[in-house]
Amino acid sequence: MNNPGGARVHLTVWMIKSVVVCLAILFLSGCVRRTHLIRAENEVYVEGLFSVWGTWVKDKGEKLDLKLNIENSVPVPIVIRTRDIKCSKGERWGDLYFLGRARHSRRVVLHPRQRRTFVVACRLAHRDIEGDFRILVGHIFEDPMRRADGVAELLATDIEWVVPEAMIR
Repeated sequence: MNNPGGARVHLTVWMIKSVVVCLAILFLSGCVRRTHLIRAENEVYVEGLFSVWGTWVKDKGEKLDLKLNIENSVPVPIVIRTRDIKCSKGERWGDLYFLGRARHSRRVVLHPRQRRTFVVACRLAHRDIEGDFRILVGHIFEDPMRRADGVAELLATDIEWVVPEAMIR
């Protein structure tokens, strides 16, 4: 005997199984290992100026996510243009994007003794690139708003923060 209601129940069970499988795949693809970093082991400190360190890094193949901390150590505000912060893995340079509220900022201003935390993404052109992960802060300026002439004084250049490849994998 043909039971149209039974076919509907079978189709519903099949649909539920499909949804469960899809959700499991999405969950597993999102379970990328986050490597927690210890400040004392990865901090770059520029004497009397500022320090930079990571809280965690997550390798997602074509991109790396990072929680980045920057702290001002001088008694005047400093400015870092967001275009002056670069990222790379191995020999391959990537595009650095600020995520969250800072994504539209053109500059990072740090007041005296202030620490700012950002989540950034480094997008690379290819998967499976080997090598250390780097953040390069190209230029650090004194805030030009504090100066009568309005010219920003260059305080430091090419500060490099590195996470060895062995720590990411």
